[in-house]
Amino acid sequence: MVKKGVGLLAAILLLSLISTAASAFSFDDIQLWAGSGSNKAALVIDWNDGKEPECLAWGYRWDGTATGRDMLNAVKNLDERLNEVIGTYGQAAVLGLGYDLDSDGFSSNDSSDHYQSGWSTSGFWSYWLKSTTDVSWSFSHYGISGRTLSDGCWDGWSFSKGVAPDSITAATSVPEPSSLFALVTGVAGLFGFGIRRKK
Repeated sequence: MVKKGVGLLAAILLLSLISTAASAFSFDDIQLWAGSGSNKAALVIDWNDGKEPECLAWGYRWDGTATGRDMLNAVKNLDERLNEVIGTYGQAAVLGLGYDLDSDGFSSNDSSDHYQSGWSTSGFWSYWLKSTTDVSWSFSHYGISGRTLSDGCWDGWSFSKGVAPDSITAATSVPEPSSLFALVTGVAGLFGFGIRRKK
């Protein structure tokens, strides 16, 4: 009876995780928030490099006026795993973005880390925007410094080869190590308990 109960609980937990992953990503799913204030926005970065998680999201809070540049700077100050290469094309431009996936210090030469850079037909970072009422992303006609944020907006960066994508999908929140550890140990504990009861 206990064995069946543990198996059922593990199955419910697994279905819950699958359901959460499949549902639409929202502000409630964001775990890391930079800044403070009554307004909120999301920053999404999609490396399109096949390394999981491929697409990450952070939150940003502020009062008064803020730009896309302010949000990216605040997120970088919060999460030191995120790295940026800036160039100048009339104004400051994002040429490269990297992320330390294995927590051993970021390096653009580390095959375990995210890193994409370029400003040509072979690859470039494109800037995308979405408001609270938008279903899909639209290409930004503003540079990062000229982009004024509004409450509830989303800013997305996507690296693509050839042409810019028409959408960015399924952003995955940056996991907090403590939350991830609790989830893994909890599931392991359930299965361990089931094995002990079987013996």
